[in-house]
Amino acid sequence: ATCKGLEDQKLKLGAVIQALELEKAGAGNNDVDDGGEPVIEGSDESLSG
Repeated sequence: ATCKGLEDQKLKLGAVIQALELEKAGAGNNDVDDGGEPVIEGSDESLSG
């Protein structure tokens, strides 16, 4: 991998980590899953497919 590629990967990882931190902080309550359905934290709906 080139240095440029590694930098791009670092940026992507940083964005993912930031998103996860926001989720943990409770800021992800209005998130939607891949299908566009609302994801309600603490519910099993998102697991039941």
